[in-house]
Amino acid sequence: HMPNWTANTVEITGTPKAIRKFKSHMGEGFSFEKIIPPPADMFQGNLGEKERQECAAKGIPNWHEWQSENWDTKWDACRVEVEEEEFASCVMLTYRFDTAWSPPEKVIARLRQDWPEFEITGGYVGEGYEFCGSF
Repeated sequence: HMPNWTANTVEITGTPKAIRKFKSHMGEGFSFEKIIPPPADMFQGNLGEKERQECAAKGIPNWHEWQSENWDTKWDACRVEVEEEEFASCVMLTYRFDTAWSPPEKVIARLRQDWPEFEITGGYVGEGYEFCGSF
C-alpha cells in the first residue's frame, strides 16, 4: 500500500562561496545519500521475508531497515524542487521534497553537523495535516 507523504521544506543560507561548494557536493537535487551515505554492501533489491533473512544471516543491511533507521524514512527525498535566491551577502537555497511517512530529522541533524557554516531552517507537514513541525 502507498505511504502517507510528508511535505518538507529545508532552507540553507550561507555565503555564495559556501553555497557553491554545497551545490557541487549535492548535485542538482537533494539526496539523503549525499548526506548520510548508505553502506556499500547494503541490499538494494526487492525485499521479502526470504531476502530479510538472507541479509540477517550474511550480516548485511537491507535498504528498508537501514534507511528507516538512518534517514527516519524508508525512501530518499521524492519530487524534489530547488529554488535559489541571492541577497547582498548571502545565498538561500530552498529545497522542497516529499518523504514517506515521516520527516528526515536525522538527515537535517547531520546536515547541521557537517555544514556548520550554514543557517539551516525549515519544517514539515504530514499528509492530511496529521502532524507538523520545524527542523
